[in-house]
Amino acid sequence: QRASITITFDDFPHHDRGFDPYVASRNYDPEVTGTFWARMIARNRYYQGRALRIKTGYIGDSFDIADFQTRHYVMDQVTGPDRTGRVTIVAKDILKLADDKRAEAPASSTGELVADISDSDTSLTVTSGTEGEYNAEGDYLQIGDETIFSPVANRSGNVFSNLTRGAWNTEASEHDLGDSVQACKHLDVINCVDLVQDLLLNYTTIPSAYITAADWDAERDTWYLTSTIDTLLTKPEGVTKLINELAEQFFFQIWTDEINQKIRFKALVPLRGTVTPPKLNDAANLIAGSVSVTTPDSRRLTRILFSYRPFSPVDTREVKDYQGHYVHIAADEEGSDMFGDKRKKTIKARFITSKSLAVQGGGRWLSRFRVPPKNIEFKLDAKDADIWTGDQVDITTRHVPDATGAGVETRFQITSAEEITKPGPGTQYKYRAVELNYQDRYAWIGPNTLNDYDVESDANKLAYGFIALDTALFSDNSPAYRII
Repeated sequence: QRASITITFDDFPHHDRGFDPYVASRNYDPEVTGTFWARMIARNRYYQGRALRIKTGYIGDSFDIADFQTRHYVMDQVTGPDRTGRVTIVAKDILKLADDKRAEAPASSTGELVADISDSDTSLTVTSGTEGEYNAEGDYLQIGDETIFSPVANRSGNVFSNLTRGAWNTEASEHDLGDSVQACKHLDVINCVDLVQDLLLNYTTIPSAYITAADWDAERDTWYLTSTIDTLLTKPEGVTKLINELAEQFFFQIWTDEINQKIRFKALVPLRGTVTPPKLNDAANLIAGSVSVTTPDSRRLTRILFSYRPFSPVDTREVKDYQGHYVHIAADEEGSDMFGDKRKKTIKARFITSKSLAVQGGGRWLSRFRVPPKNIEFKLDAKDADIWTGDQVDITTRHVPDATGAGVETRFQITSAEEITKPGPGTQYKYRAVELNYQDRYAWIGPNTLNDYDVESDANKLAYGFIALDTALFSDNSPAYRII
C-alpha cells in the first residue's frame, strides 16, 4: 500500500519579504508583478523527491508544535496556478523513490563490445566503463540471450578474460561490435527478506534509517529462514516490480509507516496467539452509518499453480520456461456442497527453486483465499484513531453476523487510513480493511507446563497448539490445530 497526500493552496499577491533576500534592491514591485506561488514554483524547479511534512494535532489551552503528529512524504508533482489561482501539491510516501522509473537493479551498464566475438572466445573488451562498474554485481555478464561467466579476478580495466560461455543453460553464440555488455546481478543464495533490503538500500535513494534491521530480521528468522534465492537478474528491472514479484511468491507485505518514518515488512500469516490486537465494536467505536462490508467473490481461489525453477534466468515469462510445477487444490471448496466451481491462479515463481518453497507458498495462498475475505470500510472518531495502515484489529459489528444474526468478532488488517473533514468540530478517520480469514486453526508449539486441552484456559487454547483425537476433533468438537 502506498500513502499519498494532496494539498491545495490559493495563490495571492505577496511582498516577497522573508522569501527574497534581495527584495529591497529589485526594480519591480512584487505585490504588483506576479504572485506568491507563481514565483515560488519558478524559483524552485527541482522539487521532486524533496521532503514534505504534514503536522496535525489539536490546539488546547496551550500550544506546542511538539505535541503534533508529523507524517513524512516526498514531493511528486506541483501543478498550477490554474485558471482559478489554485496550486496543488501531490506527495507520496518514501517508497515513491523505488518506482520503476527511478530505481532499477542491476544498474544499466554502459559498456559495448569493441569487436566481434565468436561463440568460443574466452575474452572480450568493452568500449567504456571499467571493471568497477561490473564488479559490483558479480561474476556474470549478459550479451543478447547469452549469459557469460566472467570471474571478477580476471577483469583488468576494460578487458575481461577467462570467460565461460553459455552459462546458466543459455547458448553460446556470436556477438557483434557495438553489442551491449550488461552486468548481471547474481542472487547468490540470498534470503528473500535480505534481498528486499538490498534492493531498497542499494538501488534507490531511500535513507537507510527507514529500515529497522532488527524488525526485518525478526520476520526473516521467524518465517523465512529457508526462503533463499539463487538466480540471476540478467537485465535492469524496476525495483518496485521486483519487490512485487517477491511479495507474491513469498507471501509478504511491505508498506510505509509515514508517521514513524519506517518501511514495514510483514509476513502474511496469522498473528501469534499471544498477541491481542485492538478491539472495535458498534457500540463503543464504529461511527453509526459508516460501516460497509463487501465480500468480493473475484478474490476466491481454489487452485494455485506454482511454476518454479526456471530453465534459464533469461526466459521466465511463460509456464513452459519452468522445470517445476506444483498444483495446490482446495477440493472441499470446489465440491458441490460448497462453491462448486474452480478458481485458478498461476504464479510464475522465478525466484523459487525448490519444491518445498512452492508447496509452502501455494498453501499460504489457499489458506487465505479459498474462502473470499471480506472488505470492510468504517469511520472512527479521533479518540480511537491510534490504529494505522498495516495494523490488525478485531471488529465486532452487526454487519458481520454469525448464523444467529449477532455480530461475531472478526480479525481484519487495515489497508488504508485517511483523515477526513466533516461539518462541525472534531476530526474523523476513514479506514479500509481486509479480513484475515485464515481457514484453519493454526498452532504454536507451547511450553511443557500446559494442561490437557479440556482443562486449559481459553487464552492458552488461543495461543498454543494441542494434540487432537484421531478424529481430527477435540472433545468439544472444535477442529484440530495446524502447525504453521
